[in-house]
Amino acid sequence: MNPVLYDFKRGVLRVSVLVTLVIFMLAGVGMAYMLLVAIATMPNPQQQVLYSYIDTGTGEFKLEALLLNPELRPVDGELSYKLGCYNITALNKLGEDLRLGRITPEKYQEEFEKLLRVVDEDRVRSVGGKISLTKKLSIATSTGYGYQLYINVTTVYGTSTQVVRMGLGRAYLPLEVGNKTVYVLVSTPGSPSTSNIKASGSVIATTPQQTTTSILSIGATATPAMGLRDSGFVSTSLYAVSTEKSVLLTSMYSSVDTEFDIYIERLNVSSVPGNMSLEDIGKYFERVGLTRSGVGLVELGMGLLVGGLTPVKPYLHVLLLSHNDSTTLYAMTNNVVIPFQTGLARRVISTQLAGSIGISMFITFFPVVVLYLVYIYIAKPRSQGALEFVLARPITRFELYLTRFFAGVLVVLTATALFYVALILAVYILTGVLLDLYSFILLFAGLALALTAFYSLCYLLAALTSGTRYIVASVTTFIMFSILWSLLVYLAVISLKGFGVSLGEELMKAQYTSYYFTPLGIYNFMQYYYLVYVGGGQSPAIEAVINPWLVGISTATWITAPIAIGWQIFKRANLST
Repeated sequence: MNPVLYDFKRGVLRVSVLVTLVIFMLAGVGMAYMLLVAIATMPNPQQQVLYSYIDTGTGEFKLEALLLNPELRPVDGELSYKLGCYNITALNKLGEDLRLGRITPEKYQEEFEKLLRVVDEDRVRSVGGKISLTKKLSIATSTGYGYQLYINVTTVYGTSTQVVRMGLGRAYLPLEVGNKTVYVLVSTPGSPSTSNIKASGSVIATTPQQTTTSILSIGATATPAMGLRDSGFVSTSLYAVSTEKSVLLTSMYSSVDTEFDIYIERLNVSSVPGNMSLEDIGKYFERVGLTRSGVGLVELGMGLLVGGLTPVKPYLHVLLLSHNDSTTLYAMTNNVVIPFQTGLARRVISTQLAGSIGISMFITFFPVVVLYLVYIYIAKPRSQGALEFVLARPITRFELYLTRFFAGVLVVLTATALFYVALILAVYILTGVLLDLYSFILLFAGLALALTAFYSLCYLLAALTSGTRYIVASVTTFIMFSILWSLLVYLAVISLKGFGVSLGEELMKAQYTSYYFTPLGIYNFMQYYYLVYVGGGQSPAIEAVINPWLVGISTATWITAPIAIGWQIFKRANLST
């Protein structure tokens, strides 16, 4: 084998190099988990569809939930809840005292928290994004009480919490079913439209009958505005995802266990008549699916957006209909068409990737691995006289110098690629979000070029020193550029400009200007371009000092200049000791 290729192969296939590659790959997986843990602990609005009832006759409690990611797709997570009950008469008296000025809102809140009693609590994991729980309450239920549900949801996209206090829980509505009362909760996110389920013959009324709000506010009475003898309740939310796709979320409780056909108003209909026969439904509505008691998600193959985020119609009726020979059950909701901007999940993850718990944390420590590579390639064998032994074979000093340099560069590029591939695959497996190719190129180029530039600088130090002296010099260089550089820039700006209104902008300009003079600066430049690409917006202060040509020249200089200077030193250096 050619001596040059042989030395190159030995340089790449070292145990320490293979360990380095494994470390980078594990770091990618580890960072994915750290990233998701950080996102999951952030306050972040979660989307949930909720359905629950309490049967006062049997004491049965049922809870269903559909957890949705920012793209309105089911996502697994954990839901914990507390079910509270309160005496309706006592609560109404508190509300009356508040309206008459006998007590303050603060006193009302204090008395309500004393009045509210938690009768059940639990923690449940979802399967396929859906939670279903049925149990008998250990405490007897009564028609003289009202009920509220408080939930906390944690998914990989964030955490939403509800503390047990007035105005934050979801209130149950009473419904008479036979000789018993069932307390019902139906809830969909966004701008929901809620209605009752009515029984009819061959003609239905298309005017939606709204239920009371599902959140009990301060001073509100605990008596629902609707009668108790309806056949159930339904809540729907309609999202216009794109010009070709929409999503309908449903939550429904029906006292009759039967399937309901789902209809949505046709886009070419100018208006829906107040009363409509069953035969005329097809003229005004299009059937889109089936549902029954519980939570549901229906993807509609119809576009509700004209272009951008403008809906075709601001409102659309949704009809849920169950019909047999003798009875028709139906509910009509009038839904706000909610324009929905896709890509939120990708933006959340992409932004966090470049944050302090993302790749920025690893760029601080990866150079340590790079300086160690130079140590095992040049500094250590030079201090032991091993390079003279290598030169005894038919290989020139220049070939030795370049071979070990490019072997290290190959390891850096491979390690960076493994790091990002492991990171992106782990994020995809855990969240279903796959970063696009351009994002991968920006992130890979920033880290790979920064580590290559630092490797070149350490290679120069190995030409100047060897052994322990190299370790001292390279570690000092690492501390300088990775840890102290930003601090020195801040101190310089503050000492020259002082504290003022424009200090933040001056610091930003100085920081990005200083990146031209550090081997790791290219990572910060590429990180900025990446954040702009994923929707972070441009910064006028940064745009004033950043120039793509200067970025390229600075990066090329940091890679080529140290290796060129190092060769002038290395070719005359004594390699025997």
